[in-house]
Amino acid sequence: SVTYHILFFLFVHLNMSNLAFLPLQILLIAIDLAISFITFGWLNVIKKLTKPEPVRSVPLKDDPSHRVHPQFVKARATVSSSGAKTLYEVSKLSFEKHADRVCMRKREFIGWKSPKVKEFGPNLTELTYKEVGEKAYKFGAALRAAGCVPSEPTTTLDKVKT
Repeated sequence: SVTYHILFFLFVHLNMSNLAFLPLQILLIAIDLAISFITFGWLNVIKKLTKPEPVRSVPLKDDPSHRVHPQFVKARATVSSSGAKTLYEVSKLSFEKHADRVCMRKREFIGWKSPKVKEFGPNLTELTYKEVGEKAYKFGAALRAAGCVPSEPTTTLDKVKT
């Protein structure tokens, strides 16, 4: 480090303006800036200054359980362009409109290569919207058969009992 500062002093302060030394001067200045950024913690300061402010959701009207991004409080759509009013209706319209199109692809899960890496088989299985719709309807029918009932239009966590 002492040698570096001596060389830096020679090149910068003794005005060695020969073009042959210019790349070395630029390199030394860059190293000096990098060392000062790391040594004095300027990287953390820059990270904090450029970090976006976290977005907090806000309650919608008088219902504290329904929260939205502040930007969308007044611009909320109540009915979709298709006229569907529930998630069921949106899904049903999609299953009908795009019945023959690929909805999703899946691969067979083989196992874990390591604690953080999964291994999948090479073959893809494609499911159309019609097939996914049939599976969704069967799943819903199984829930109803098991005794599940639709919830009320609005609910809060206060009603949940464990």
